Amino acid sequence: MYTRLFKIQNIPHHQSFFLFGPRTTGKSTLIRNYLAAEQGPKIVHDLLKSDDFLKLQADPSLLRHEIEALLHEGQGPIQIHIDEIQKIPPLLDEVHSLLESYPGRIRFLLSGSSARKLKKGGANLLAGRAWQRSLYPLSFLEIGEHFSLLDALQFGTLPSLVDRTREEKMEQMKAYVMTYLREEIQSEALTRRLDAFHRFLESAAYSNGELINMTKMGQEAAVPRKTVASYYEILEDTLIGFFLSSWGHHHSRKELVTHGKFYFFDTGVVNTLTQNLSTELRPKTPLFGKFFEHFCILEFIRLHDYLRTEHRIGFFRTRSGVEVDLVQERGDKIRAIEIKATSTITKDQIRGLRSFSEEFPEAELIVVSNISQPIQLGKVRCLPWQDFFKNEWKMITLG
Repeated sequence: MYTRLFKIQNIPHHQSFFLFGPRTTGKSTLIRNYLAAEQGPKIVHDLLKSDDFLKLQADPSLLRHEIEALLHEGQGPIQIHIDEIQKIPPLLDEVHSLLESYPGRIRFLLSGSSARKLKKGGANLLAGRAWQRSLYPLSFLEIGEHFSLLDALQFGTLPSLVDRTREEKMEQMKAYVMTYLREEIQSEALTRRLDAFHRFLESAAYSNGELINMTKMGQEAAVPRKTVASYYEILEDTLIGFFLSSWGHHHSRKELVTHGKFYFFDTGVVNTLTQNLSTELRPKTPLFGKFFEHFCILEFIRLHDYLRTEHRIGFFRTRSGVEVDLVQERGDKIRAIEIKATSTITKDQIRGLRSFSEEFPEAELIVVSNISQPIQLGKVRCLPWQDFFKNEWKMITLG
């Protein structure tokens, strides 16, 4: 059991919320543990259980009757956890009505692994009455002293994998990807062509963290470009990955690329889809560097999302090939972050940051890498990746 950075306790006690995240990231466990320590009446419905699902699907109003029975007995406030809420979208109409009928007396904790069915079906997302939050695989900061960088790059950091043997991790990741294909895609009827979607998934995994060429990917998957775009939309809506946009600034004089990059939510999923789980990652290899960059970007996204940082984030790349892995803009402050898997940093490795600095001289320039001690190269601050993320969390939490 790991202490999560995301704290339900930080959400006001009267505030209902959605907690979305990919399967097995620990949403249900987090909410169950929270409710176990809470006083007062609770109601739990797990829509993965057939009895709960069939009962509420047949008659969503049963939820209202159950809650009102407790309220009429004088009990309250009541906390209601509905897991996998996307399986019965009409339940949200009941939730909405109950929140309006009994303000301050009930609180809904709604969790799910996909928002797609809710969005596409025009489901009632409660018009702001419930906040939306996300839960990710474990962060380096959450795992703590048991963290292994090599394991994280190769197998990812889903909570159910962290303490397993290498063989168990391999088998579990393979089963995880197959479960996703079967349950999230096929059973939800998100696409009629599972064979084409499977080919697309493999192509998307090989293109992880690279500029997206949807025309080329369509050729590889034998589907039209429009279908590739819809497949990426499925990955986003089922929380399997996200787009990182090209960061542009109205003061930039350089011609920038406009294509985005797509990152899967977990490094282990990429290795599984590309059939590289049994290939041991070795430092100082291109593959290690690619996965190290992926890992650092995931850590950065998770930390800032957990604390609701207001910022604009993307990557910087000119058509001449000058690139910076991450650019963060908060108000009038800009940070340019380059990620290097090497244990030494040379001046040649920070050319992208130097070029960026020519246009934005006030920008903070940072290299996140495998060096053992912080160093300064002119305006560029080079940090061990562990120090960077520890400092990042402190900086955000302390304001």
